[in-house]
Amino acid sequence: GHIYAVGEQGLVLKLDPASGRFIALPMPYQGTLFGIHGDATVLLVHGLRGHALRSDDGGATWTEIATGLQVGLTASARTNDGAWLLASQAGHLLMSRDNGRSFQPLVTKTKPLPAAALVAAGAQGVVIAGPRGLQALALP
Repeated sequence: GHIYAVGEQGLVLKLDPASGRFIALPMPYQGTLFGIHGDATVLLVHGLRGHALRSDDGGATWTEIATGLQVGLTASARTNDGAWLLASQAGHLLMSRDNGRSFQPLVTKTKPLPAAALVAAGAQGVVIAGPRGLQALALP
């Protein structure tokens, strides 16, 4: 697999296994990024003010994803059945069932907590970790 890192001013780095050094990837977004998630076919980055971008060519090109949010997207995960999840610092949870091309708000029985980390759990669950503790939610 590939190793990536994100940071301020749209910084996305990819580890070059041949040299052992990180290489900066070109990004159309110059704001803060909080996370990156994906695999060899699809990468998703997320950050401030609801920004999320998707790449299906290893990070060579990126497409902005409309999230409908203006708050920081602080966490991401992928479920066992292939759905993508994004969580915000304000307690929003978004889901994509089209391989990260579009996201919709997820309605759960319990309101999600503000997120710092997100982990898929089991076949239909997710665990949110944040400043208010841990929360396990069942996904629809």
